[in-house]
Amino acid sequence: LLAAVLFVLPGVLWADGKYEIKQMTPDVTAALGSQKNRSEQLKELKAGGTIGENNLGYVEVLNDDPKARDVASGENQDRAVIYKAIAVQNNVIGSMGSIEKEFARQYREKAGSSDTIQAEDGKWVVKGKMQEKAQENKQEDFKAVETMDKSQ
Repeated sequence: LLAAVLFVLPGVLWADGKYEIKQMTPDVTAALGSQKNRSEQLKELKAGGTIGENNLGYVEVLNDDPKARDVASGENQDRAVIYKAIAVQNNVIGSMGSIEKEFARQYREKAGSSDTIQAEDGKWVVKGKMQEKAQENKQEDFKAVETMDKSQ
């Protein structure tokens, strides 16, 4: 599994210590600046269910909203610049799919409870509802094990 987790600190960008941006190129600097400038707008569109995080490391517009299309397009262009820089600077250009999927996983984990995310299996869910369902399943599994223990 390719561990490529994006962390941004003042002037520092790295991918989970394994892959790093070795040179803050003008393209990467511009992409990070654009992401920062649109972050609140993107956050609002995600919370409202207009944009979701797909399972390929990019955002998708979930309903017909011209403003959302513009935001998603810019965000996806910036993410592609960053992913490509990681791949090129770490000599893993053939691993773009793995880089994208790892970032998708990280974006899903960081998503807000009202954000719509695409699970690895392709299904779109609201993160909070997915977590509630997972918790219900754990409780059902626990009850089943508890019942089995009592019957033995």
